[in-house]
Amino acid sequence: TSVTGSLSVNDNFYPTTGQISNRNIVINGGMRIAQRGTSGTTSSAGGYPCVDRWNCNDGGIADFTVSQSSETPVGFTSSVKWECTTTGSNTNDAFIEQLIESQDLQHLAYGTSSAKSVTVSFWVRSNKTGEYSFWVENNDAGRYYTTEGYTINSADTWEHKTITFPGDTNGAANFNKDTGIGFKLRWHLVLRASFQGTPSGNWETSASNRGPSNCVNLADSTDNEWYMTGVQVEVGDQATPFEHRTFGDELARCQRYLYRVQGDDSDGKVIGVGLARDNDDIRCVVPMPVTMRVNEGDVTESGLDCMYRTSNTNVSMTSSQNEGKNAVALTLRADSGTPFTAGDSIILRVSSNTTAFFQVDAEF
Repeated sequence: TSVTGSLSVNDNFYPTTGQISNRNIVINGGMRIAQRGTSGTTSSAGGYPCVDRWNCNDGGIADFTVSQSSETPVGFTSSVKWECTTTGSNTNDAFIEQLIESQDLQHLAYGTSSAKSVTVSFWVRSNKTGEYSFWVENNDAGRYYTTEGYTINSADTWEHKTITFPGDTNGAANFNKDTGIGFKLRWHLVLRASFQGTPSGNWETSASNRGPSNCVNLADSTDNEWYMTGVQVEVGDQATPFEHRTFGDELARCQRYLYRVQGDDSDGKVIGVGLARDNDDIRCVVPMPVTMRVNEGDVTESGLDCMYRTSNTNVSMTSSQNEGKNAVALTLRADSGTPFTAGDSIILRVSSNTTAFFQVDAEF
């Protein structure tokens, strides 16, 4: 069916402007990629306890466990789940958000008369019905768009929600052409009382009313849980069917922000090669599978070993060095003894145990 301004096939809307594929601005909207692990806890400083690209912050008011769940609507395999483990009041905020690079938002034409509207769609489920807050920040311009959010109508039932916000034509609203934060897209599980009111529904330089009055406080009981999946953010006024990417495609997008090799109980996993500098010190280069957002990022490891000649020994990183956005150079030392001879060829591995890992974090 085609009418002015819309196209639908079997009652599903499709874009009438812009591309058909690669239209979802969000990464890992189906919550399938979880390189850090399938469960973690929130913190007051925020962070990525579970599924990739989804920052979780408890505001210091309560404690939550965040996990990758198999509880999903039809057509999906994974969701993100929040469970309240320690209760708290709505004196601060608890939220999940995705931060999007400025250079990936140029097509929105913000700051011009051609600024495009954006539609956010997602599946959500909770035992706690009521009003929830969703709002957007243009981090480059310090401008905010507050909405009436969304309502969960039926307990323990998957519901599909759609929110559309207009393009920002203000001349100061243009996004930088860099790898910094452009959009902050934020779903509140707790919205502090002082931020509740009547959202303006306009782009502004402040966001005093970030959600409607009487927003749900997911931290008021340890029985509370909240799920989300199928998040899509796209140009236009209509939500189109969720863009299911391949697992490999989604993983590569996530690896721009986090590259992690996790150990297991079967085999060591090769991550790089190098040379022995002296009898207990080696130098290795670890290539990245994709170009990362920033040079090097935060490099951490545990349980590395190396193969040399016909032997194997455990090593620990003493320093890392920027080799651009595609590799890091590591200096490592043998955990015990002086096993090397200067000039030995080295194969660096993540050891064969479940606690071993190597990670480069280039998140914001």
